[in-house]
Order: sequence, then C-alpha cells, then structure tokens
Amino acid sequence: MTEQLKEEWIFKGLKWSMLLVLGSQAWIHFSGHTVYSSILWDEEGIAWVASDWDTFVNQIFNDRLLDIISYSIGLYFMIVMVQTLRLNKEKEVRNFNQLCFLTTLILALIAFLGARDKFMEWAQFFELSIQFLTPIILAVYLFGKKKQHLILLMKVAIALTFACHGLYALGIFPLPVHFMEMTMGILPLDDTNARLFLKMAGIMDWIVAIMIFIPNRNIVQSALIYMILWGSITALARMTYALLNYGSITDIIQSIPNTLIRVPHALIPFVLLLLLGILNPLPKSHPN
Repeated sequence: MTEQLKEEWIFKGLKWSMLLVLGSQAWIHFSGHTVYSSILWDEEGIAWVASDWDTFVNQIFNDRLLDIISYSIGLYFMIVMVQTLRLNKEKEVRNFNQLCFLTTLILALIAFLGARDKFMEWAQFFELSIQFLTPIILAVYLFGKKKQHLILLMKVAIALTFACHGLYALGIFPLPVHFMEMTMGILPLDDTNARLFLKMAGIMDWIVAIMIFIPNRNIVQSALIYMILWGSITALARMTYALLNYGSITDIIQSIPNTLIRVPHALIPFVLLLLLGILNPLPKSHPN
C-alpha cells in the first residue's frame, strides 16, 4: 500500500462513515421512527413552553409539528449528504466544516433525546459517540493541522462507544431486550448461555477500549482489529436477526438503516488503524 493509497482509504473511510450515518438518519426521519415524541411525555420539561401538558400537546407540539420537524431534519441530512458526496481532497466544499459542526450538534441532540427516552441513561448517549462525532472527525481530518488531535478524538469516540455498549452487555445498565433476542435468534444459545455470552462480550468491550490508549503498537493493533470484527458483527446482527426471525419484508426493510448506521463502528477503527500507520505503506523502491 502506497502512502497516497493509504490517505485515499482514510479519506474514503471517513467520508463513507459520515454518509452512512446521514443516510440512515434521513431514512429513520422520513419513516417517522424518531425519538422526538419523547418530548411529549415530559410534563415537567415543557413547563417553560406552556402552562399545562394538555395545552402543549394539543396546541403547540402536536403530531403534525413532530412530522414537520422529522421531515425537515431528514431533508437537512440529505442536503449534507449531497455536500459530502461532492467532497474530495483536491476541492473543498464551501463552509463544509461549519456543516460538520452543526450536523454533530443535531446528531448529539438526537442521541440525548434517545437517552432521555430511556430515563436519562447516560450510557445510551455515549454509546452513540462514533455516530454523532463522525462529522467532526471528518472535519478535523480535512481542516485540522495536528494529526495527534484527530487520533485522540477518534480514540475517545471509539472507546466511549465500545465501553458503553459493554455496560449494557454486562448488565450494569438494564440489559436491552433486543440484545437477548438477537443473540438467541442468531446463535443456538438458551437464556443462560446468551447472558454469559453477552457478559463476555461486555468484558471484551472494556478491555479493548482501554487497550487503544496503551502506548504499544501491537496492543493497539490487536484491539483495533477486534473492534473492526466485533463492530461489523454487531452491525450485521440487526439485519441477520431480521432475515432469520421476521419473515415480513417491512420488518426486514426497517432493519436496514439500523444496520447501516452501525457500520462506522467498524469503519472508524479501521481508519484509525491506517492513520496510526499500523498498516504501513510499502517502502518506495529505489533504482539500483
């Protein structure tokens, strides 16, 4: 692999990570499966907007407004996708770094509302770190001056995503029902063995999240390779489970964005592997 090819892979890996996150979010927003409805059920939080909950729901933040918000944000994601597709290393897209910053804020807000919908489980928010930080990671790669800042940002995003996923798998936070359903629906495991499998996966999530900060090339390489493999498996598990257990074409289609949005959980560690120079370019040949 030449240095030029490595840079091209890094750029394409970050670019496609952003496209996958944006495309999946646009799909989710246009299908109406968003987290904004959680606002409707917070009677205390809406006190600054309306005198009572009934007024808020019926006159201010009703289903029609929810649809408008959802479709508008979905359209915004599509616009940013078009700008991202136009992006290349030779030609900058005007104000693209500002777009990345705004997009990260919106994605972080969506992650916050998702955590709020789960009774403010902070692990739910940080488990999505790779997803909502991907636009900023791309912007720092394109416009940042120090490689170390980009590496640190990527390591933090990856570690938070895997460690918080591990908190759920270990049962420190309530084990999501769909974790058990997917494990038992794909693997020939009963309830007890499925829980044991998830606990082992949770322990590994924490181990590799720590390993990527250890200043040892082989240790970091091993951790990132595991993350690439496990990130790919957990992403594909959504669609695999749908194909094996649903039978309804509608349910299978709905699993697609939930699969694609998690592909960066494998892509970003792969890009970091390249960025750290662990996948070294071939040395230049010299004439005799």
